[in-house]
Amino acid sequence: CEMNTGRQGFLVAWTVNKLEDRSGTLGLHQDWGEYQKWKVEDAGQGMVYIISHRGKKLQDVWNNLHLVDDYHVWARWYILPSPALNRYLICSARTNLCLGENGGNLRLTDQKTQREWWAFTAQQNDYGSASS
Repeated sequence: CEMNTGRQGFLVAWTVNKLEDRSGTLGLHQDWGEYQKWKVEDAGQGMVYIISHRGKKLQDVWNNLHLVDDYHVWARWYILPSPALNRYLICSARTNLCLGENGGNLRLTDQKTQREWWAFTAQQNDYGSASS
């Protein structure tokens, strides 16, 4: 699938854990529920905002991930597609570090391995092991 702006869906890590905003706590979880829903919104100049079900923006503050209310420059991300994989790198527009999962934990890293590629899917039934 394409990571179209304005569309709500799930950001799925290589382990099939989903990015989540659980009452203000950013993390990963295996569920396919409301906490795991995100929207990608155009931020201009090829960047996007990644917005949780609560309207909070994913933000990179000095290489630490946070959820914030405002549309701050540190809440802008680049989405780099890999059409062959139907996966995306999600990289901070501030630091160019990529969002990844390692051992069930979120991280920002300069690596671009399997652990940094994400799928974006509207619903669980759309998600497969090889494509989204």
